[in-house]
Amino acid sequence: MRNVRHVFLVSVAAMAALVYPCGTRAQQGSPRFWALPTDAASLRKEADTTFDRARALRRQLIAVEGQRTVQNTLVPFDEILRNIGLAGAPASTLRDTHPDAAMRQAAIQVQQQAAALRSEVMLDPRVYRAISALERLDGLDAETPYYLTKVLKEFQTAGADKSDEVREQIAALKKEIVKLQQDFRSNIVDGRATLSLKPEQMEGLPADYLKAHTPDDQGNLLITNDRVDVQPVVAYANDATVRRRASIFLRNRGYPANMDTLDKLIAARRRLALLAGFPNFAAVQMESRMAGSEARQREFLNEVDQATRDAATKQMDLLLAAKRKDEPDATLVEMWDVDYYLRQIKEQRYQFDEQEARPYFPYEQVKQGLLEISTKLFGINFRPLQTTVWHPTVEAYEVLEGGKVIGRFYLDMFPRKDKYQHFSSRLLRPGVAGKHLPESILVCNFTAPTENDPALMTPAAARTFFHEFGHLLHRLFAGGQRWMRLLSPERDFTEAPSQLLEEWLRDPAVLATFARHYETGEPISARLVERMNRASKFGAAVLTRRQLFAAHVALAYESGEANLDTDALARALYEKYFGGRYPEGMHPQCSFSHLGSGGYAGAYYVYQWSLVIAKDLLTGFNRKNLLDPVPARRYRNLVLSPGGSKPAATLVEDFLGRPFNLQAYREWLQAE
Repeated sequence: MRNVRHVFLVSVAAMAALVYPCGTRAQQGSPRFWALPTDAASLRKEADTTFDRARALRRQLIAVEGQRTVQNTLVPFDEILRNIGLAGAPASTLRDTHPDAAMRQAAIQVQQQAAALRSEVMLDPRVYRAISALERLDGLDAETPYYLTKVLKEFQTAGADKSDEVREQIAALKKEIVKLQQDFRSNIVDGRATLSLKPEQMEGLPADYLKAHTPDDQGNLLITNDRVDVQPVVAYANDATVRRRASIFLRNRGYPANMDTLDKLIAARRRLALLAGFPNFAAVQMESRMAGSEARQREFLNEVDQATRDAATKQMDLLLAAKRKDEPDATLVEMWDVDYYLRQIKEQRYQFDEQEARPYFPYEQVKQGLLEISTKLFGINFRPLQTTVWHPTVEAYEVLEGGKVIGRFYLDMFPRKDKYQHFSSRLLRPGVAGKHLPESILVCNFTAPTENDPALMTPAAARTFFHEFGHLLHRLFAGGQRWMRLLSPERDFTEAPSQLLEEWLRDPAVLATFARHYETGEPISARLVERMNRASKFGAAVLTRRQLFAAHVALAYESGEANLDTDALARALYEKYFGGRYPEGMHPQCSFSHLGSGGYAGAYYVYQWSLVIAKDLLTGFNRKNLLDPVPARRYRNLVLSPGGSKPAATLVEDFLGRPFNLQAYREWLQAE
């Protein structure tokens, strides 16, 4: 029998060898891994060393006399990028996760330095001319011409071919943008607040949620605006006023500070785009994407609009009918009604209550199940690693294949003060052939298990875990490229492997391998999984239109006129694409962390674009046995391992034997 105490003790035992301080030496037989800096001074010192090395390589590259070759030009250029990344990548994570304010501040400074140095390199006309000269070389290997094409396009997008005056302005703007992006994210992290709910306002909330929140002296429940705290309130609280308050409370995190920060950020990006010769920043973003142009992004979003409209209308009608049982005169489904009545319909129409499923998804079992599934699919193994980490709850693992270590990763999985509040997978150290192995991290905010609470996850939360781990596996398997710049494919493909891995959580046979009741040890039944899957399909169109709204907001902010009103634009787009009444006093752009990201600003469409590909990729697997390693290894070899060494569309075609299409995506949207 598996009880709560057993789960907790397993967790503690696993963590005992991992939490800090445990020294910086890897286990015997492991390759020499990089040790995380333990304080602000060591972080700065290490960064200065790598930046100095990058600058020396730049001088070496520029000083070459005679014919340009791959060895005297492209190799040092790639080394420049690698060294900048060695400082910038870990700084980004330490900025968002480290409990020490001095370390976070040092990480911010290092990240700014890394961005500035990379900008200097990509704006240097001497470096640009040196790389351009390689286009005339004959006898290049298969990957190098594609690498040159990507890099030269990046130089041109950056503005390396502009005048000295324009390049100086671009460099200054890029520094300003990095600072504003950091401020935007910091305002979200620092915007943690609490909301007090009276006992009578807690009706409908799950018992374990109430148990995990200690009441104050007046018996009131205090919840934070961490997503893990707010989502159950929005989904379960019977009081519509409470759901409304909680919804706005979550989305206003970062308000009011991010109103001004976002305005400045949008304006700076717009000026940057115009200087580089683009009509707007959205057009800059699309230069390096599969979609290829702002026009194609809009066309794709219109395709999603058309594909979801009829199904979403029917689903909203059902939500309104459910609401009228509580409010007979209701004429509108409000934003804070959607999750609440979706849950009710799933319970009534499909006889599925996620509370019935949660006992099969305690955090530790989900984690272990994910590791075991990855082992079966891809032929790898995981081993706990003793190394320095930045918080006692952080775990570290080595990844092995055939007894050989091929990478490592960290799990920073639970919320805390001064930590990034969403869910993400980050690169800590790139895996470059002959240089070093890949190192990654998951930064998440799941409920932490304790001695009295096994942290039962909803199926949706478990899918988020699988999703983020899909990113981690992609980085791990792609970490054997010769060229640093070919580690990652186009940004609008990178979500596809992570979305694909979610599908394994919908398969009864897969779930039966690890989803066991935390008290009885009974495996989850195929019948419960079937009801769970049928229920999960309901509302797909409505929830897709919620993402459609967000994608249009991100695009409109980066393609609109100067001095646009972000509140007014969000309101108009909400009413157009999601329907309903926009809540007064809500400013969701302040907590929309992707708007502060250089990769997703103006390009939030990538989630739906990647989902189209993920649904299509699934057709290449054995649906009768998703644990069949044959298609999984083929997928690893043809799609994951090549990284960005080929166009993503080519990788998908290599696996499917044809170009990807929307057929599987459309079928998924319409299914109920």
